[in-house]
Amino acid sequence: MKKTLWFILLTIAMAPATAQADTLTPYGGVSSWTSWDVSLLSPSNYGTPFWNRSSNDAGECNVGYWITGTLGCTVTSINGYDYAFYSQSPGLAAAPPDFFGDGGSAFGFTPDGSPVEVTLGVQMAKWARPTDTQSSANGGIVGNNILGWYEIGGSGGGVLFGPGSVLGQTVTFTPTGPWGLYLESPVGTFYSGATDPRYGWNHFAAFLVDPVTGHYIIGAEDNYLPGVADWDYNDIVVTIRSAQVPEPGTLLLLGTGLIGLGTVVRRQKRRE
Repeated sequence: MKKTLWFILLTIAMAPATAQADTLTPYGGVSSWTSWDVSLLSPSNYGTPFWNRSSNDAGECNVGYWITGTLGCTVTSINGYDYAFYSQSPGLAAAPPDFFGDGGSAFGFTPDGSPVEVTLGVQMAKWARPTDTQSSANGGIVGNNILGWYEIGGSGGGVLFGPGSVLGQTVTFTPTGPWGLYLESPVGTFYSGATDPRYGWNHFAAFLVDPVTGHYIIGAEDNYLPGVADWDYNDIVVTIRSAQVPEPGTLLLLGTGLIGLGTVVRRQKRRE
């Protein structure tokens, strides 16, 4: 009987949770993925690629530095601002994830029916905070950034992160159609599924960590003012993953194991 019990328990333990994945879908512009390495982050390469620029918020720490966790971007403060969250970077220096497009590429995601998990990794944008003492350098603009999701061509969506959100916070939602991200900042609202008509750039940069699990890193730029926008894409950075949902076959296997376990327990009680 003990052997049978152990077999049933092993069957239950081995029942896998199959990760499904939403797929990034181009909506205009260059639709290719490009590989890179940390040597690209040198200031001599600024502007190539589009997200690799000096940051007004944190010295040289654009989204590429945060993703790789390199070149001093694990500091705890800069100019009196607390940036301890840089130590939460993925640290993917050995194999940085490919980036999408060329800055003029619009994109969204095609859902597979499983829930989507979005986790807040960075909230940089110091000038968009109400208590920002440097707001005078940006025309006196103050306010808060809000990141949300929307259904492309539909009416669904909602706020993901805003005032009061904390780093590491995760929000889960289940889109029913193609969806994208939007960023509402003090100077406008920007969408991943469209480029800004004023200059043809997208305010979102996408990095593909793992296509199997639908793991992406998305960085956002919240400004467009000439001479002020730094295009560092670190004003809000989130990770996106598809939640693990058991397939029907897995649920059947799990159910069979539980029924078998119940049968063994009942027989054991009768013998006692």
